[in-house]
Amino acid sequence: MRVIHDELEAFIAPIPFHAPQIPVISNTTMAPYPSDPGEIRRIVMAHLESPVHWMNNVQTLWNDYGVRLFVEVGPGDIMSNLIATRSLTRQCIQTCLPGAESLTCRQPLLSFSCKGIYR
Repeated sequence: MRVIHDELEAFIAPIPFHAPQIPVISNTTMAPYPSDPGEIRRIVMAHLESPVHWMNNVQTLWNDYGVRLFVEVGPGDIMSNLIATRSLTRQCIQTCLPGAESLTCRQPLLSFSCKGIYR
């Protein structure tokens, strides 16, 4: 990922960073993002070359912030399965079920095609 470092840095340079209004845990530092915009930017850039500590973050959210329900956004169910295998008391909602991924992609296409036919 080092190869895209300069490109990402140029991309995020004009984006204003602000202190989080709620705690946001970094996948690499396993701690809440600080309030300093420069430090937030540094942590975001470090994500390119740092390991992700997903389960440690889940543990932090569980122990320190009382989070009891997790939402996995995106295709697949890998993160949900990781949570489920670690503890039965943690719940995770998937926003895209693997068995329905093809329907999720196909539905907008069908809708668009039908509108084109009936115009």
